[in-house]
Amino acid sequence: DYGRSADLLSVPMDVAGALMADDALGIADVIHVLLHGTYLEPEQDTERGVWRPKQACRRYQKGWLWDSVFEQLLNPPEDGPDLDQIKTQLEEALTNEVG
Repeated sequence: DYGRSADLLSVPMDVAGALMADDALGIADVIHVLLHGTYLEPEQDTERGVWRPKQACRRYQKGWLWDSVFEQLLNPPEDGPDLDQIKTQLEEALTNEVG
């Protein structure tokens, strides 16, 4: 959806510092739209010092899985998130449920 995008100038550098972080933010936004039907609104968890979606996932949505994925995508290291690790994590969790 090109009608809405994140203003990377208003997002703190630890979220949007590198191109990979920009890509990760886009991936997180797509996942959020698929899960919730609304666009991602990141907020900072002041207790843990990490970024997370404002809207939490429900237990029946495997909240533990999506919380982990969002944490990795919204708080990437300097060289970007480990997309292979995220892919493996999702495959294992979602395949185990089906099979």
